[in-house]
Amino acid sequence: MYCKKCGAMIPNGQLKCEKCGWEVPQNDQDVVSSPTEEQALTVSGQNHAEKVKTKWSVWCYLAIASLCCGAFTFYKGLDKMFRYDSGDSYPHKYVNAYVGGDAYNYIINGTYATAFFVLTAMFVLAAIGLVAVHYVSKKAVSEE
Repeated sequence: MYCKKCGAMIPNGQLKCEKCGWEVPQNDQDVVSSPTEEQALTVSGQNHAEKVKTKWSVWCYLAIASLCCGAFTFYKGLDKMFRYDSGDSYPHKYVNAYVGGDAYNYIINGTYATAFFVLTAMFVLAAIGLVAVHYVSKKAVSEE
């Protein structure tokens, strides 16, 4: 049978749940006798099996954060490539201009853009790896 409070397996003839200490009633009304009935039990207002199934691990949140960082670095790379103003015209706004001379600024911006795109690739690969770790750990938990 299964514990009504926590859903743990209780061997036949035992009077208490080893996991939570719930006392098994003597009448059969409150006793859960099959795994399908265990799935119908609620733990903290939500089905225990559903709670395990829909739970996101920390790996998913890290993957989302990594993808957000990747999107930001991709934007910064595009910004370095396409947005440039040397400040030669009025009102003298310098955008992605670091030194005198356009050729040097193009080299500097190209180096920055390449670095940002490499960072983007690393963040995306890290996100893929984190999702893979999530599924491997989820499968390991479900096999126990």
